[in-house]
Amino acid sequence: MYLVTGGAGFIGYHLVNKIISQEKKVIIIDNINNFSNKKIKEDRIKKLLSLKENVLIKFYNYDILNLNDTEKVFKLNKITKVIHLAAIPGVISSTDNSHKYIENNIVGFNNILYLSKKFNVERVLYASSSSVYDKTFESEDKFEKTEFGNTKSIYSFTKKANEILAQTYSNLHGLNTIGLRFFSVYGPYGRPDMSYYKFTEALFKSMTINLNNSGKNIRDFTYISDLVDITMKICDDLTLSKFEIFNIGANNPISITELLSKIENLSKRKAKIKYCKKKIEEEEKTIANNKKIKDKYGIESFTEIDDGLKKFINWYVKYNKIKNV
Repeated sequence: MYLVTGGAGFIGYHLVNKIISQEKKVIIIDNINNFSNKKIKEDRIKKLLSLKENVLIKFYNYDILNLNDTEKVFKLNKITKVIHLAAIPGVISSTDNSHKYIENNIVGFNNILYLSKKFNVERVLYASSSSVYDKTFESEDKFEKTEFGNTKSIYSFTKKANEILAQTYSNLHGLNTIGLRFFSVYGPYGRPDMSYYKFTEALFKSMTINLNNSGKNIRDFTYISDLVDITMKICDDLTLSKFEIFNIGANNPISITELLSKIENLSKRKAKIKYCKKKIEEEEKTIANNKKIKDKYGIESFTEIDDGLKKFINWYVKYNKIKNV
């Protein structure tokens, strides 16, 4: 039985969908907080529980910071694999919310590791991030290194701390932990604070778009279904060692300006742009070296950005009931 923490989140929603499509049972823990967009979290859960496979889902509206509540879930269910996604996301917002980020992203993760060890869970996969890298690592070097450069945000610090904590549990207790460094994930039911979502929303609502660093930042956008397929391959791979790290990214980077241009073309709308100074917490370039996942799992290609954006925009129009497109 799988446990997905943060199952009401963007990646969690799609992973739960994938798991139940394989007729496997899954438990969701999510407190559906209002730190980011609460409505879309509620809509994701409603969508999952409306599916015909919903008998395979158990949903607990719990906070992983509450160790007693979370332990009840482990006691009541024979959990074999944990996919830990529950966290507060976002680099920029972490600057003024350091206490919440450290508490949720580090203390919460420790609770999951502690209970996974206590209840003999076979494997813990957890969401790390491309933000653990900094500009001291060029793109071709962005392999699964365990050393780090300078930390430029609280969010990045929490993800680095998660990897060190997981490795410590692996070394001390033999707990099998797998870190997944996600690179700029996008797709339907995505996070409204991400650039592709904000651009799409602004175009359909005729709002001004603020472009940091003149839109020159480079990102490696990775479509959600590619990420989910790879995550499940890793989750079920019995050949892995007790501690591993994977980059999960398409290795097909584009600038934020190029991203906006593609969304303009696909939506047949023209953006109103305001150019802004760079946010100091943001890296100018994040690109995944995905050689490890390609070699290990025979992955030959990823979803093209135009195809993925088209699917997202079609979903956005339907989800928001936009007419006269």
